[in-house]
Amino acid sequence: VNLDQKFGDKVNAGVKLNFSQINSDNVSIGNGGLWENAGVVLSAIQFDPTLPVFDENGNYQPNVRQSNFHNPVSILEIENKTRLEHLMATAYVNYRILPELSLRLQTGFDRNQSQNYHYNPTTTISGKSTEGRADRAGNESTNYQLQLLLNYLKTFQDKHNISTTLGTEVMKYNYESINATATNFPYDGALWWNMGLGADRPWVGSYGSYSELLSYFMRLSYDYDFKYFITANFRIDGSSKFSTDN
Repeated sequence: VNLDQKFGDKVNAGVKLNFSQINSDNVSIGNGGLWENAGVVLSAIQFDPTLPVFDENGNYQPNVRQSNFHNPVSILEIENKTRLEHLMATAYVNYRILPELSLRLQTGFDRNQSQNYHYNPTTTISGKSTEGRADRAGNESTNYQLQLLLNYLKTFQDKHNISTTLGTEVMKYNYESINATATNFPYDGALWWNMGLGADRPWVGSYGSYSELLSYFMRLSYDYDFKYFITANFRIDGSSKFSTDN
């Protein structure tokens, strides 16, 4: 969404909004791991092509040549899903006080969120070693911005151009994450939806951070006939990451 609108001769405003969502079903193609940690490509290379996919009992046929490698088809039983969302929004209002002087207020919001769901069933070698393993992880970062700008632009005698910007800005950053692992499930069907069924929970973790930034700034620019330029910038910042003495 991208909207701009004028309100009379002195006021104009606008809004931009962008949202995206990506849902992925991931297949373990391998990240350099070996044996039971190998992906489907290496496991397929190591598997005897003369063997059937399933044995006479309907279970996945073990790799008789390399028993510590997966049956490559069994890796497809691993559930690994990811959802990514991104929301970005900005809005502004501009008021022209005089032909050469304007006041602008703008704000912004940016959020990134990801969720990962993973279950390794007992039909794989690595899943059997833990009697099933479920993992869930979530991350979210949210940023806010509020900015107030006073802009002055003036040309004298057709060749002397002066522009000045005075401004203040507030920015807030927030990040949080959580992840958990559960193993030793009574059956595979629960996946990651009921991790409390896992008798063992070897890992539960969370993290978060928050900070704020307050800034004041000024920019002064002069040029002569768009040939010779002089620019001066001044800025002062205060951050919650600093101690009270800074």
